[in-house]
Amino acid sequence: MKQKMLIGTILAFMFVPMPVPAAAGDAWREVRLDSEVIVIRSALEEPAAQGQAFGAKGRMTSIRIATDLGEAGLAAAADIARYCPRACGGQARVSGKKPAPHDFTLLLATAASAAELSVAGIAKDAPVLGEQECLILPLDAFPDGTPGVALVGGSARGLLNGVYAPLERSAGIYWEPARNLRPRQSPPAGAVPPCDGTTLEQSENLGWTGGAFVWKPAVSDRILYIGSGGATPQAISWASRNRLSHLIISTPHDVPWPEAEDRRLKTAVDYAHGLGMKVLFLGMTHRLPSSLQSLKPSSPEALKASTELYADLFSRFDLDGFAWHTASEGIKLAEDEAF
Repeated sequence: MKQKMLIGTILAFMFVPMPVPAAAGDAWREVRLDSEVIVIRSALEEPAAQGQAFGAKGRMTSIRIATDLGEAGLAAAADIARYCPRACGGQARVSGKKPAPHDFTLLLATAASAAELSVAGIAKDAPVLGEQECLILPLDAFPDGTPGVALVGGSARGLLNGVYAPLERSAGIYWEPARNLRPRQSPPAGAVPPCDGTTLEQSENLGWTGGAFVWKPAVSDRILYIGSGGATPQAISWASRNRLSHLIISTPHDVPWPEAEDRRLKTAVDYAHGLGMKVLFLGMTHRLPSSLQSLKPSSPEALKASTELYADLFSRFDLDGFAWHTASEGIKLAEDEAF
């Protein structure tokens, strides 16, 4: 367990390669969107068009979301619409019941999206996919005649994993980790709130090269360990964009938690689940309500109380598990030989 946690910790901070600083003379500009600063660098040289385009300067990309994707599909479409104009000068928007005129199509689906895959004519093209895998399939023409790319995940999490591959390959997009992993604190009066950093490279076309491809993680469990205060939507979005699969939150030791903290953690867990991530609470070696701290850990009363506490957290937060490490608890369990 300890070795697995260490591997997860290393992955959390080393999963994405560090960006290469812009060379002297590179043209670049900054765009601020909400709490994010996007550094946009011009491509050093415009390569000849290759592969299947899915976005271009002055043109529209229609995003079709399969009905089974839920929050993950909306999050994927929102990021595509957010970064496409900065990466190529084109636009991207979610297709309605009556699609507006468009030049390219991106289909977001899962292997279970039978209707959408059938309409697109690719139901037979989808291989058996693992939960975290995604088929990236360039198409010369969707049924409406527009070219583009179909992304089919083994699950909602798999779809999100695959969505960022075309952006990385064609726009070199990179999400800076530093501020995302710190607890959000109120800035001093008059100060400018801290921003999350993103870098990308702009060209006139976005395209997928290399033909059909199945994105697969090199490591199955890619974990972000984070303190309770740092479990914010921004940090969870960063983890999702960098294709992490598990969020392990180090929870406050004294239970029950204040109502506001309880609600905040529930919101964070629900958001992570909506993006297909698995969530565990860390620091669960032996917990007792604050009013029962004097109980001997091995006593029937303590075991009953801790079991009820864990069962309540597991059910109420819809957790995927608990993680623990004796040293992290600061509990002198060694003094109770029976425990």
